[in-house]
Amino acid sequence: MNLKKIGKPFSPLPPISFCRSQVIVSTSRTFILLLRSSEKNKTMTDVNVAELVRQSHEAKQKAYCPYSNFQVGAAVLTEEGTIFTGCNIENSSYSLTICAERTAVAKAVSEGYTKFKAIAVATNVSEKYMSPCGACRQFLSEFTKDSGDYDIYMSKPDLTYDKKKISELLPCAFSLN
Repeated sequence: MNLKKIGKPFSPLPPISFCRSQVIVSTSRTFILLLRSSEKNKTMTDVNVAELVRQSHEAKQKAYCPYSNFQVGAAVLTEEGTIFTGCNIENSSYSLTICAERTAVAKAVSEGYTKFKAIAVATNVSEKYMSPCGACRQFLSEFTKDSGDYDIYMSKPDLTYDKKKISELLPCAFSLN
């Protein structure tokens, strides 16, 4: 089995069921999926999606939202298999608030990752699937140039999700190209 290792193991995870082509290890920064290099570019599996959604809900718990009490978490999966998480961070000067999606992507980009397979977004709203704001849609579409049109999983507190493509949420994205 030819595995591509991303990051250094930090500590073992609690038991999780994964298919034979995937191994998961923990690092100080995030959880890392190790994929067979021949399977790196295949579509998302249910296991990948479940882990991405789970991590977006975990990130949601870290949200700093004293003004709206609206917690949002996001987890972005790079093409290399690394997951970066982020939460919303509010500011008393509302325009300075940072959304969870942009926090997760900024963390990934600051570590040198610009190609994404998917992003999951979690809120505490159970009545409907909440989609990213307009600014986040444009921000996420910026990275379709390198990645192609990737998936977004909008999830509810019960971990159910609705899957869309970035282009479905922002069909006429602004671009300088």
